[in-house]
Amino acid sequence: MAGSHLLAPGAPQDMAHDQGWITSACFSPHLGHMIGLGFLEDGDSRLGQEIIAANPLEGRNVRLRVASAHFIDPEGGRLRD
Repeated sequence: MAGSHLLAPGAPQDMAHDQGWITSACFSPHLGHMIGLGFLEDGDSRLGQEIIAANPLEGRNVRLRVASAHFIDPEGGRLRD
């Protein structure tokens, strides 16, 4: 959910442990599940790691895997075909 805060698994859910936030999220028909974009502290070096998206207002926590923003077609082949 957009607005969720990003935390390390097992970390307390407070601003002292906040590592970023989700800016947008939607369903991906290509993948068959939700995807999101966000800002994550030191995100480039954390590809493949699991993190938690916490939204205490909704009472929801979701486990995420950090991926590159262009994970479906990193070489751009679909764009040029």
